[in-house]
Amino acid sequence: MRFGEEVASDVIYLETFTDADYLDSPEAVRAYTRLWGRLQAAALGPAESRRLILRIADEIK
Repeated sequence: MRFGEEVASDVIYLETFTDADYLDSPEAVRAYTRLWGRLQAAALGPAESRRLILRIADEIK
């Protein structure tokens, strides 16, 4: 969650099956921000995602 322009005000919210946690240390925020960036870079775009979902749906019919 971002509450302002500065990264120092960011908070990481982690939700699990049985619990949730908020991380606000600068180190944790930086680590999860880097992780999110890598996930975004690896993700398919909207059109590619749609094609993949449709292909898999056809395969399981």
